[in-house]
Amino acid sequence: MRASKPRTSESSLAWTRFQPLGYSCSGIVIAAGEGVQEFQPGDRVACGGGGYASHSAINFVPKNLAVKLPDSVGLDAAALTTIGAIAMQDCGSPKPDLRDGGGKSELAWWACSRFSRPRQPAVV
Repeated sequence: MRASKPRTSESSLAWTRFQPLGYSCSGIVIAAGEGVQEFQPGDRVACGGGGYASHSAINFVPKNLAVKLPDSVGLDAAALTTIGAIAMQDCGSPKPDLRDGGGKSELAWWACSRFSRPRQPAVV
């Protein structure tokens, strides 16, 4: 029996590339890109977005995926902003569908029913 030569195609090597984990973070701006006027070094921000807002010491986040924080919000709480937004996305559903695989859960539905007012249908 002869051993086969390992494949070296681009797709077979994809699993060997390291990528930072996470999609939600908070921190302090150390620099802003050219033409960015919304943020200055020293601003406290919350960020979201897979591939950008990762669990890294330094992140490069597009300005549309970041928001300034008020002084009353701590960085630890702000790091959960994206996670909270994902849970609140389910608030528009009358009942979560656990079969869709979209991350909806009974807990998120319960939280929406407890902490948000019922939505009234809009008449157009």
